[in-house]
Amino acid sequence: MDSQAKIAEAMTRAFVRCGRHAPETQAVHQVIGLSLERAIFELDPALPSAVRGQISVAYRQAFADSATQSALYPNAKHVLGECLKNNFTLAIATGKSLQGLNAALEALDLGQYFSVIRTADQCASKPAPQMIEEILMETMIKPEQAIVVGDTTHDLQMAANAGVAAVAACYGAHKREALAEHEPLFYLDTIADLISLLPCLLGDEL
Repeated sequence: MDSQAKIAEAMTRAFVRCGRHAPETQAVHQVIGLSLERAIFELDPALPSAVRGQISVAYRQAFADSATQSALYPNAKHVLGECLKNNFTLAIATGKSLQGLNAALEALDLGQYFSVIRTADQCASKPAPQMIEEILMETMIKPEQAIVVGDTTHDLQMAANAGVAAVAACYGAHKREALAEHEPLFYLDTIADLISLLPCLLGDEL
């Protein structure tokens, strides 16, 4: 789902509402994927914790009130369906809150594709490996049998910290050059490119 514009808009409004200078859009893109609290800290480490809490509340309200839509990438549902047809177990590890994720899954009719979800208010923020580790434990899948598809360096570092291979989605928040530093197995220019990789990913080990 492409939510970059909505996230940047909500973060700008949150900072301004709390009397702070809005961060640059590119800076916001760099913290996408982190928990909200961690993202705000990264954007302005000098902020007092009380102010960060105020911005967090303001962000959630601004995100909920935003008229900007977060659209699925083209062919996203088809790709998810093909993954299931090939007997992959799908999970979500996200910097969103559980409430926010559930709302998005319901609005986009995506819940049926995913067996397990982990969010930033359930686990430590990326790039900590906790979300991946809990997903693997719940699904009884070994690290060498799993793969993380991520569009941020936080995703790829989380995968490395969990001992799991990664595929870089270059159509998302972070640029290909930054993702390449984490040595992913493959690169995706569109989400549909994942379909052609499925035969490579099938088997007991990657």
